[in-house]
Amino acid sequence: HSRPVLAFPQSPKYSFKKFITRHKTASFLTGAAVTSLIGAFTLTLFQYQRAEAALTRANVRFDQARNLGNEISSEMYDKLNLIAGTLDVRKDLVEILKVYVDELAADPYAPDDILLDIGKHYNRLSDIYGGLGVSNLGDTETSHDLLLKSNPKLFWIKSSPVTRKIFSQLMRWCGHSGF
Repeated sequence: HSRPVLAFPQSPKYSFKKFITRHKTASFLTGAAVTSLIGAFTLTLFQYQRAEAALTRANVRFDQARNLGNEISSEMYDKLNLIAGTLDVRKDLVEILKVYVDELAADPYAPDDILLDIGKHYNRLSDIYGGLGVSNLGDTETSHDLLLKSNPKLFWIKSSPVTRKIFSQLMRWCGHSGF
């Protein structure tokens, strides 16, 4: 009956072999389950590593797009503003930036640093479209709308204790004294 023979020297290997022989179906199913679990764990680990690598690449690309948006809203626009005959180009550039910022603002799960960028860009766009005391595109209605769009984003950040310092820096950047 495949039981260990007591007259035979007992070893773990011998007892295990006899156990497997007595319980073939259960042993096979247990082995298959363990093999499946190891395979599933290996596949999950592999997929996790692929997802992490993809997330890293996506974050790098997002940071590049974010830096490009910052570059357009500050330095590129200001440089074009100094060149005569670039009004149409500046309008197109600002419209592209506005679409980009609107798409960022549509994300309900945007973290505070993105909300800060959105608020900063809306303030900058407001100045570009029709800000007082600066060279602008003369569209005061859009300027006002953009300024109103920035307020909820900035208020959300202001209400977060973690970002109070960042909000203060933004307010200084915008020329305000703070809270």
